[in-house]
Amino acid sequence: MLKNGERLGRYVVESRVGKGASARVYQGRAVTGGSARVSIKEYDFYDRDVSRRSLRKRSFEAEKRAMPLMDHANLPRFYDIIETDRKGYVIVEYVDGINLRSHVDREGRVSEPQLLFVTHDVSQALAYLHERPDPLVHADVKPDNIVVTPDGRAILIDLGLSRFLSDGLTEKVGTIGYISCETISSGDIGPYSDIYSLGWVFHFGYTGRRPLTAPAHWKRDADRQGLDRDLDGISGESIELVRSCVDSDPFKRPSAVELANKLKHRYEKLTN
Repeated sequence: MLKNGERLGRYVVESRVGKGASARVYQGRAVTGGSARVSIKEYDFYDRDVSRRSLRKRSFEAEKRAMPLMDHANLPRFYDIIETDRKGYVIVEYVDGINLRSHVDREGRVSEPQLLFVTHDVSQALAYLHERPDPLVHADVKPDNIVVTPDGRAILIDLGLSRFLSDGLTEKVGTIGYISCETISSGDIGPYSDIYSLGWVFHFGYTGRRPLTAPAHWKRDADRQGLDRDLDGISGESIELVRSCVDSDPFKRPSAVELANKLKHRYEKLTN
């Protein structure tokens, strides 16, 4: 565990932010080459529990491989990777803001225009990942991994579960409630899985209700009447967008590029 004031390469730790399933997160600052605020994710590879040790190592390797390739306004800027025998550190831009889950818990559900804006930003980040020469699937799109900045932008964080399509992996990864039906049933992971997750992010943002508490059959398919009832007050066009994202057939879901364009059009129509 890092301590406040501790030096890590050209960075100094300022405070501990929190702890996730596989890593501790700290806020820090660069002390050479400028004074950029950074987020330091610490993976501890030493654990008597083999499954936890394996998860941490795999998550670190996923970020180590993916983050240096990232360069997009809706993803955190990459700074550094530091690795020792027992620990690994991923250092990225510190994103000032609050994650969408905490925002909804504190402020209540989000308005339709704001949700369109936020999910448009996330879909642009996903389009960047999915349209790479070697496409990358985030595999854990959820409110906790979407930070809304003070100016209203959304940043998609945490590539710890990300997978390159070229690896050809089938694996049941993700967060219950947001993980896609095809991933649950067969371990199939593709760009369409991220779109499914984003559809339920929209649902959570508007209703304040986590998908886990929704009727069990929704985990495989979105019930038309159920969505209409939960999203009452939202325009029919937006409901159709959400429904297309959570379609049980992954090949009927829009691509991230298509979704970004539709969300932008819908937002502009509502706000102009």
